[in-house]
Amino acid sequence: MSPLRLDPADDPQAWDDYVSAMPGVCAFHSRTWKQALSAAFPQYRPADAFLVRGDDRIGAWSGCVFTPAPF
Repeated sequence: MSPLRLDPADDPQAWDDYVSAMPGVCAFHSRTWKQALSAAFPQYRPADAFLVRGDDRIGAWSGCVFTPAPF
C-alpha cells in the first residue's frame, strides 16, 4: 500500500468540484466561503489540501491559518 500525502488544493475549481461531491458537505467547505472570510479578515489564509494515495484523491482536508490570531 502506498503512503498517504497531502497535496495543496491550489485550484479553486478542482477543490469545489471535489468537495461538492462528498456527503455532508456544506457552504462552509466552498472556496466562495473562504473568499468571504479573506475579505472580512485580512489575516486569514486558507490551508486546504487533498489527501492522496498513489495517483488517487481519497479525501480532502479544509483548514485555515490566521496570522496574527484575530483574538
